[in-house]
Amino acid sequence: MLDKTSAISLHDQLDQIIRTDLKHNTWGANQKIPSENELAQKYGLSRMTVRSVITELVNDGLLYRVQGKGTFVAPEKLDVNTAGFSNFRDQVLAKGLQCQTEVISCEAIKSTAYLRSCLCLPESVKEVFYVYRLTSVDGEPTCIRKAFITMDAARFVTKESLENMPLFSQLEYNGYRTARIVENIKTDFPTETDCKLLGVGKWHPLLIVSDIHKGNNGLPFVLNEYAFRGEKVTVNVEFRDKRSFLFND
Repeated sequence: MLDKTSAISLHDQLDQIIRTDLKHNTWGANQKIPSENELAQKYGLSRMTVRSVITELVNDGLLYRVQGKGTFVAPEKLDVNTAGFSNFRDQVLAKGLQCQTEVISCEAIKSTAYLRSCLCLPESVKEVFYVYRLTSVDGEPTCIRKAFITMDAARFVTKESLENMPLFSQLEYNGYRTARIVENIKTDFPTETDCKLLGVGKWHPLLIVSDIHKGNNGLPFVLNEYAFRGEKVTVNVEFRDKRSFLFND
């Protein structure tokens, strides 16, 4: 219960109580918590104070709101490291979780100005190889993986071969080994196809991590994109050298 004689504000006391309840699994993932009115009545607080606490917990990713239904416990997010994205499956399995990947598309597609720019291809190159996969973690659609590959690097890559050997192992077998990665992280909204595969609405935020893989000759051969459901994943970026920081004042 709240201690009204404490130097700690009632707001912060309630915040700590709910955080402790979440830590001790008083409510399970995706379970509805008591309403703001119920919490206000239980702890003798104004609804405005309770709403402020709940909003902070939502902003911290511990709870989420569903309009017209209430506030629910957010599932624990999956931590992944960008340094190991080519081994995303291994990262998931190392956490004791199940990982299933379905190859949706594996084919040559028409190149675009954007793809040619990313892969440093001349305008005369009309096609790139496209691999489109859906990855589920513990049965829940979590990530869409798109790879745009130069045709030479992708030779012999098929839907069947991807079931037996990781994509980057196949590319290395073809003589294309990653020596350098240029990375970009942004947020975006899903395409219509993404919505269907991930089971989300058209305004659902996705966390997009794009990698351009370059070989020893400095030329790119893969544009690799991971589109994560924003509420399910935390992406960690590790710098091994302090000079790598963008702002090193």
